[in-house]
Amino acid sequence: MEKRPIMFVRCPSKECDSCTISGSQSYIDCQRVRNTRRKNQRILFYDTVRKRIHLDNIITQHNYDAKSDFWKTLYVGQEEDILNDIEEVIDAYYVGPYLSLFYYHELDEINQYTIPVISTQLEFSLLSTIENQIRNGLRNFEVKRCGLTERIENNVALITEFLYREYPEIVASNRKRIADIAAYKTSVLHGIIPLLLDDWVEEIYLDHPDCAIYFDHRKHGRCHTNVILSDSEINRLITLLRAENNHHLDRNNPSLKTDVDFFDILLRFAVSLPPLAADGFHMEIRRAKFKPFTLYELIDNKTLSEEVAALILLAIQNRFNITITGAPGSGKTTLMNAIDMETPKDWRKIYIEDVIESRLQLKHHQIRVRVDPVDELTASNSKSMEIIKTLHRSPDYLILGEIQTAEHSQALFQAISAGIRTIQTCHSDSATSLISRWKANHNIEEDNMALMDIIIVLNRPLPGKSHRRIIEVSEIRRCNIDGINNLTGLNKLYDINETCNIVERLADDGAFLSRMRDFGIDEISRRYKFLLQSIQKRDSIMLKPAMKVS
Repeated sequence: MEKRPIMFVRCPSKECDSCTISGSQSYIDCQRVRNTRRKNQRILFYDTVRKRIHLDNIITQHNYDAKSDFWKTLYVGQEEDILNDIEEVIDAYYVGPYLSLFYYHELDEINQYTIPVISTQLEFSLLSTIENQIRNGLRNFEVKRCGLTERIENNVALITEFLYREYPEIVASNRKRIADIAAYKTSVLHGIIPLLLDDWVEEIYLDHPDCAIYFDHRKHGRCHTNVILSDSEINRLITLLRAENNHHLDRNNPSLKTDVDFFDILLRFAVSLPPLAADGFHMEIRRAKFKPFTLYELIDNKTLSEEVAALILLAIQNRFNITITGAPGSGKTTLMNAIDMETPKDWRKIYIEDVIESRLQLKHHQIRVRVDPVDELTASNSKSMEIIKTLHRSPDYLILGEIQTAEHSQALFQAISAGIRTIQTCHSDSATSLISRWKANHNIEEDNMALMDIIIVLNRPLPGKSHRRIIEVSEIRRCNIDGINNLTGLNKLYDINETCNIVERLADDGAFLSRMRDFGIDEISRRYKFLLQSIQKRDSIMLKPAMKVS
């Protein structure tokens, strides 16, 4: 019989030593834990009488203040009802001042449940007292106009001061933990804050107001919660999104895509209201990983191969025009950020984004420009106009968020034809369909498309699963007739379903040999092999602008 990832034992007795119900399942489970526990096996005991959880070997995220050993026992209070229904726990870990519990609900459906880290019944009562104090006396503090993070931090400080004054015997670490839990409850996001803090969570969804929130987890895939937002909470959330970025969100402008900073975690909200949303308010939140994936980490999680990574680095070194395409949620921005981190520090990079998803890097020259989202009807700062303005800003690389409209594409190719080197993302399922879209839907001339260099295609094979992968890398083929570039087609350098030598696939009229014609195939091959060997050794790669070696 396959062992459960976590042994979940429901104890009906007050203490283990007093358990005399020898025929009960809990007694059998308890004896099995004592006799067959494997090294490092994780165990969760639930004391149904004293309403406590006893934990063993639990992982803690975000380096929370208290030592992990301290959190062996949690008081769960009225949370016992759902714990009585759980049969198989598959994972449990701390996220800030919460325990995140994952369990099977129906067949293979995974549910997630959050339990505040409260050690004793006294702390439980104290938290209720603080919540009453907030409702009665501290709410005035919350009306101060400031951002989401600052507002919560202010409430944490106020609650911590209250605890220090009224309960000086509480140690600092416990005081901080209780203050965090209480302050988070003052936010309209309090029901999903454990998900927002969790670096394993990728996207959070709400389909309509009567639907429970669900999310995509990098380890467990699609997971379900019991969190349902009330009408008042939805109205407060709409007000929050309006206030955070001063965008319109109403019947005249019923959809919005915007970013919100939450304790240095980048959140991208996409929301819609009636009449556009037929069943009522719906929402998607994309949560950026606290520390972005590096190129090596993407290799390790099989998003791309070492050979493809070397090819991309060679393209970056020569400042190729690169388009990263794929379906929504396929990892385009993740790959672009990983590539961006490999660019030389001395390069001047300008970013144009309607939602800020790029990352500031130490000692890099970066200028980030925020433009109005495409669904903002009264937009004053358009992406297209800002792309054109970069002609006077002298970037070494122009890095763009999503290229969504024909106007965006036309501005992009106008910049490229003026000599600007770019990296951008857009939606498509293949390089071929992207070329067709540019030509047929966005009215881009073939001589302009010939200025693009490579197209990288990603996909996400299974909905709700975190595995993304590069499935195709193609270089643009072109020829010069009477001084004018002409698009002659695509040359597929990499296909996930084929095994090949990438360098041997380089076409005579492809981007690599035409852009690097001064080097020759032998030098290109040497540079590619050097980058590949560095990647295989996991060496730190310091890219420098490509120069011909005499």
